[in-house]
Amino acid sequence: MNEKVLIFSLLALLGIGFMGIFFVAFPWVFSDGFDWKQTLMDDGLIILCIIMFVYGFYMNTRMH
Repeated sequence: MNEKVLIFSLLALLGIGFMGIFFVAFPWVFSDGFDWKQTLMDDGLIILCIIMFVYGFYMNTRMH
């Protein structure tokens, strides 16, 4: 594994962790009526879309 792939992998993991904290922990701490099912469903879809975008971008860079 070269340094470029390692840096992109680390940045992707840090980005996913930041998004997880941003979309799950903040609403849980700062809201009174927190609906876990709906919030986790919405956040899961957002994170899935982000992962699919990153994977598509990665595959596109490998084809060229």
